Amino acid sequence: SDVAFPNDFVLCDGWVQVPTYDEEKVVMAKQRWRGLSIEAIFVTEFRCTADYVADACRDGRVRLSGSPCQSGDLVQNGDSIIHQLSITEPAFRAGTIKVVHEDKAAGVLVVSKPAGIPCHPQGPYRRATLVSILRESYLKKQDAYCHPVTRLDRLTSGIC
Repeated sequence: SDVAFPNDFVLCDGWVQVPTYDEEKVVMAKQRWRGLSIEAIFVTEFRCTADYVADACRDGRVRLSGSPCQSGDLVQNGDSIIHQLSITEPAFRAGTIKVVHEDKAAGVLVVSKPAGIPCHPQGPYRRATLVSILRESYLKKQDAYCHPVTRLDRLTSGIC
């Protein structure tokens, strides 16, 4: 059987687009960050511009240990940096994910992956991955255990 894309994915002219979504990232202060400003960390570690960091702090999208902060605030031992951001994943070519075999008792699902979809979350792909689509559309459980036995590159089609 074919696995449908999640209902909110947009199909247009042979391409699939995941709608933009918000995500909150929480990182604990690394030793090398101690004594550095929020701005310095975001510019050097996350490739953000100083203007972006200033705006994000002012808008409350960046917090230091849960509290509002300014881009010049210094990070200390035990701090957490919380960053709320909007994610726009790249569009990918629409292809069919086919279920080749399923053994529910053994917990095995074999699928044919089309080219263009990565197997697991990587880089800019989080929801537009084979594992995420299977969890959401086929298994109907976001937290279902789903682990590819073989990992095919994003541009490779084949059995997983």
